[in-house]
Amino acid sequence: MSDPTHDTDWAESAQGNDWKRIDSKVLVVGRKKDGDFWAMVDGHFAKGSFPHKAAAKAAAEAELRRQNNMSWY
Repeated sequence: MSDPTHDTDWAESAQGNDWKRIDSKVLVVGRKKDGDFWAMVDGHFAKGSFPHKAAAKAAAEAELRRQNNMSWY
């Protein structure tokens, strides 16, 4: 049986969004109605919009690094 929290490569969801799992967090990239892309990490949108999918994926990965570096103490 596979572990549902294992890291994955980017894949396309049934809704047509790209997604990836890293350290049990889910990164998602999708297209907005205006043609730009959005990026999300575990339900929290990264700031801004992005002109192409590669930029949105990079933003999602940067947002994950930012979240991992935040101190809650």
